[in-house]
Amino acid sequence: MDVPVRIVGVFEVENADNPFVLLRDEQARNFLIWIGPCEALAIQTVLTGTMPARPLSHDLMLTLLERLGATLERIVIDDFSNGVFYCKLYLHSATGEMQVDCRPSDGMALALRAQAPVFAAEEVIEAVKVEQDIEIPDEEQPAPDEDAPEGSGPTGDFPPIA
Repeated sequence: MDVPVRIVGVFEVENADNPFVLLRDEQARNFLIWIGPCEALAIQTVLTGTMPARPLSHDLMLTLLERLGATLERIVIDDFSNGVFYCKLYLHSATGEMQVDCRPSDGMALALRAQAPVFAAEEVIEAVKVEQDIEIPDEEQPAPDEDAPEGSGPTGDFPPIA
C-alpha cells in the first residue's frame, strides 16, 4: 500500500557529508533519505520559493514533459534494499500511464516542481522510520547552503540510512 508523505525539508547535520530530506506521513512517522548537495539545492529552491537565474536540470525535465504532452501524476518511493531507496515516476500521456525508475531525490525535486503528490510504500516507511520525535520549530526549513549554520535542522541524532 502506498502512503502519502510530505517533504518536510532539507537539512544538514554536523559531521555528515551530505544533507538529507525529512519526509513525514499522516501518522507523523518520519524517515530520512540522505541525498547529494546538488539534489538538496534542487529540492530546497522549490521549498523556499527561490528562483535560480537559470533553470536547473529538474526544471528542464518538467519543461520536456510538458512539451511532450506528459504530466507527472505522482512519485512513489517503492523500495529500500541494501541501504538504497528506489523510486518511480508515474507519468501520464496520450498513450497512457507509464512508470520510470529514478532516484528519490530526483523524483522529489521533479514532484515539487510539478506539484505532484509524493508517496512511499508502507513497507519502506516501516523499515526506515525514525523512532524518535523530530521537532522542527515553526516548520521552517534551513537552507542547505551558506545561509544555514553547520548542524542546523531537526533536533536529534540522525544515523545514516542510505
